[in-house]
Amino acid sequence: MSERLPPALLEKFKDLQTEPIKSRIRNKNTTALAQAIGHKDQKYVGEGAAISPAYIGTLVVKGLFSLADAAVKNDKGEDVKLITNPGKILHGSMGYKYMDLDCVKDGDVLITTGKLTKIFVKNDMLFLYADMVSKREDGTVVQETNIGAICRKGGF
Repeated sequence: MSERLPPALLEKFKDLQTEPIKSRIRNKNTTALAQAIGHKDQKYVGEGAAISPAYIGTLVVKGLFSLADAAVKNDKGEDVKLITNPGKILHGSMGYKYMDLDCVKDGDVLITTGKLTKIFVKNDMLFLYADMVSKREDGTVVQETNIGAICRKGGF
């Protein structure tokens, strides 16, 4: 257990909201990712291509990393940061539920928000789980994501 983050203080971070992440979708970027990961379906490549489900995953990770700046007050009223060294964060897991990815077009802005749903320390590592939602600016939900990360010793 972390001396800096005892269980009672760690619990205060649960349900913490991530910072909203705004991402402008650019066809050249979505096509480049589709080609880089070897998509065989041509609907993900070229002018007017659909957005690959893998692309939004890159946006969601940014949301989880926004927790690196999160802080809560301890018993003395002092701010205590959750993460002290973001370089120690490892991507752990991801699960997706797609809604309407085909409605996302070049130039659209997606806003990804979420909250920390589970947090605990085990084997000197901090485990973080968050539920994230990516929406178009008009409020259309395009993806829900469950994401997990691990912060190694020395990072929290």
